[in-house]
Amino acid sequence: RLYERAPDNIELMLNLGRIYRHLGRYEDALKILKKAQETGGDTDEVLYNFAKTHKRMHNYEKAAGYFLRAIEIKPDHAHAYDRLGNLYVLTGETDKAIEIYKKGLRVDPNHPYLNFHLAKLLYQEKRYEEAVVYYNSALRVNPAWSEVLSGIAAAYLQLDKLDDALNTYRSLLRVTGES
Repeated sequence: RLYERAPDNIELMLNLGRIYRHLGRYEDALKILKKAQETGGDTDEVLYNFAKTHKRMHNYEKAAGYFLRAIEIKPDHAHAYDRLGNLYVLTGETDKAIEIYKKGLRVDPNHPYLNFHLAKLLYQEKRYEEAVVYYNSALRVNPAWSEVLSGIAAAYLQLDKLDDALNTYRSLLRVTGES
């Protein structure tokens, strides 16, 4: 037990919790996260890691609660907003997901995944004009993001903006090295 050698090292405990989660050892992850919580209290990172572990365990209600508590403690925790939005998409709560992604973008307007996930969801909801706006925001962070370019081109097709779609597909081909 590594953490027993450094019982006050919360970062070590969080890292062990992440490793256990990735290995599918969820109960071990929860146990070490509980130890981190007892040592350092309800920090945003402890709560965020509880949320991610419960999400992996399909305990969606608990996961949402932990994400919300992490955001309450650290209102600019963009990753927590993104993961909570993804959770709402997973549980079919589209309106909540859109609301959470937009709240996250108010604290970090350039967060690539908040922009990308919101754009994808808006596209699925057939809100193509809005989707293009958020896809373009994600693209500003990484102009070679092929998934984003593909989403923009598809949205332009739906909007019957064929020249824009063609130009975006050409950009996609340049990025992917295809001709």
